[in-house]
Amino acid sequence: MAALEVVEIRTLDGANIFLPRPAIKIQLRADPAPPPAALAAAWGRCAAWLRAARPPGQPGAEPEPGGVAGLVWSVATALHAALPLPAPAGGVFAADGRPVAAPPPCAPGGVVVAFDWAWRSCAEGLARQAVAAVEAALAGRAFDAGGALGALREALARDRERGDRPLWVRDADRRIPIVSITGTNGKTTTTRCLVHLLTAAGRRVGTANSSGVWIGAEQVLEGDYTGPAGARRVLEDPAVEVAVLETARGGILLRGVAYESNDVGVVTNVSADHLGLQGIETVEQLAGVKGLVVRLTRPEGRAVLNADDPLITALAGQVRAPVTLFGRDPEGAAIRAHLAGGGRALLATGGWIVLAEGGSRTPLVALDDVPMTFGGRASHMVENALAAAAAALGCGLDPPAVARGLASFRNSPEQNFGRLNVFTLREPACTAIVDYAHNEAGLAHLLAFAGHYRRAGGRLIAIVGTAGDRPDATLRGLGRLAGAGADLVWIKETARYLRGRTPAEMNALFAAGGAAARPAPGQYTIAPDELTALTGALAAAREGDAIAMMCLEQQAEVLALLAERGA
Repeated sequence: MAALEVVEIRTLDGANIFLPRPAIKIQLRADPAPPPAALAAAWGRCAAWLRAARPPGQPGAEPEPGGVAGLVWSVATALHAALPLPAPAGGVFAADGRPVAAPPPCAPGGVVVAFDWAWRSCAEGLARQAVAAVEAALAGRAFDAGGALGALREALARDRERGDRPLWVRDADRRIPIVSITGTNGKTTTTRCLVHLLTAAGRRVGTANSSGVWIGAEQVLEGDYTGPAGARRVLEDPAVEVAVLETARGGILLRGVAYESNDVGVVTNVSADHLGLQGIETVEQLAGVKGLVVRLTRPEGRAVLNADDPLITALAGQVRAPVTLFGRDPEGAAIRAHLAGGGRALLATGGWIVLAEGGSRTPLVALDDVPMTFGGRASHMVENALAAAAAALGCGLDPPAVARGLASFRNSPEQNFGRLNVFTLREPACTAIVDYAHNEAGLAHLLAFAGHYRRAGGRLIAIVGTAGDRPDATLRGLGRLAGAGADLVWIKETARYLRGRTPAEMNALFAAGGAAARPAPGQYTIAPDELTALTGALAAAREGDAIAMMCLEQQAEVLALLAERGA
């Protein structure tokens, strides 16, 4: 007999990868898949139960034959009709949001039944009752459809009395423009840079990012607010003139997006990070998740995409808005084709940030005059500057205002806390670079950038570590990058971000990756936290060395220690 497993029933309060509106997600697995005869019998039982429970003369849908997931969807549709509620939008989807024709849900992550909703507890109860009916039908057990419908009607009445509706901001109810920024790396820096550009141009900005929520210059919430709660706090504040929202993968998948549409959507890049979570197994699937931000950009708005990342460039075919590309390769095929069609692009070329539109080229500002790029040496910061400039133009800023803003934004703790903050120490005469790098792409950028600060005879010292909810291959990959690129490596443990791992398990994976890249006895030192790792690295540092530190957990303490050392 097939065992129907409910992976989760989740309430999504806003637009999501399944529907552009609030949805109930039912994630299912059935292994082995039930044979056709068992499915047909289950369909017949569900149809009979619902037919008998419907009041006489009330029209209503009946379940249709199909796979297990298709049967759950069909029962949910029939329950809507019996309540009665409008027929739901939705259907059967792969876990990454792609519609499927109701195959047996045995694939990794299973399949998802998703339907839109208007009343919270009724919709959640309806999902549970649809699953319960199908489970009972597959097992040959009785199911009280009349009792289920009675409970759902009571829940619907309570919801209507309390006004328990989806927590999202409809276009008809919002009064300010929204800029939404996503990507694997660079979200926070791009968000902060854009806030600076808009503020310098006289706009009162509300922003939510991985460090908190700000209304103008005042921080009103502290913590990671890259999900819908932070966005709603910004959108509800009457003092805000424009919202700039960092939008992370987790919020999209776990709660949905807090609004119906945005005016400017930005996707910085995509790389392997957080794979194996919420049914997202590949970088291609991850790009689809992040692409929701630009799919929600209104047709009169502007979608901003990284032309140097093929998975991001491909999102252009999914959006309703005009596209601005940005990139460091002005001769790339995507850029050339886009400009040949009269499109807009922000380019880094000839030492300048250039606005290109069709055949015209307008130099905005020299990279030497954009502090966050370190004269162009920080290639990933060049991309962030381009993305922020493109978004600012999409918000209506003119090119001179964009240039002035870029010239006054720095990767300092005051303006871009914990992101590529560079410190010069006098004793010993070395450089320490603190960054929020937390995946392989981030560490690769950090090590390449730190190499510019290693003077003749100096060494590169790496401090590495990340959260435990990464696959083994990612942790080994971080160790491999550090082992190949650094002369000394500190592996720093985490207490806050173990997420089911043990420190010993993570240390072993980091060290295994490093040993595979460059076996060297004594090359690795284990530290119990970030502050201890930095203290050890500073004690070991010599004149001309450069220290590259992945810092996620103790940023304030780390920066304070460097200040105490005279950095």
